[in-house]
Amino acid sequence: MLLTTRVTPEQNRDKVYGFLAERLAEGRQAFVIYPLVEESERSDLQAATTMAGELSHRPEFQRFTVDLLHGQMPSEDKDRIMQRFATGKTSIEARGTRGDHER
Repeated sequence: MLLTTRVTPEQNRDKVYGFLAERLAEGRQAFVIYPLVEESERSDLQAATTMAGELSHRPEFQRFTVDLLHGQMPSEDKDRIMQRFATGKTSIEARGTRGDHER
């Protein structure tokens, strides 16, 4: 599996989402990593929980499955979501930045 990582500024979000939609239409999958799991009043960083919902409602991603994965989830849920991605049932996996979703 070839994995490409890109960090892009906020102002390029629509361009990045267009690029992702094209790749997903080709049958590829994507991890979208966010710096937080949940919103914080002390930070303007994007949170995975909020953005997973936003991704699933964007017109370019409506026909794709978006799942959320983060370390605060029960192990059974994390296992189920990782299995869904591994078997191609999930197109986009939104994650927090910490590797605590790993077992």
